[in-house]
Amino acid sequence: QGVLELTRADGSVLRQDYTRVDPNAMHLAELRDFLYCLAERRAPDVSIREARLSLELALAAQRSLEIG
Repeated sequence: QGVLELTRADGSVLRQDYTRVDPNAMHLAELRDFLYCLAERRAPDVSIREARLSLELALAAQRSLEIG
């Protein structure tokens, strides 16, 4: 648990260990950046399109875990 494993089309495997990642720190960093964007009237580092694609990927991964 906490390790993401992706198999590429060529058969190679990419493994990323997330066991030491603090999810609260990630959320706080995102919120902090959002508030800075508002205060400085600048665009966020991540576009809404990129955020949507990231969410779709996470939801697809979760569905895959649930249904196999």
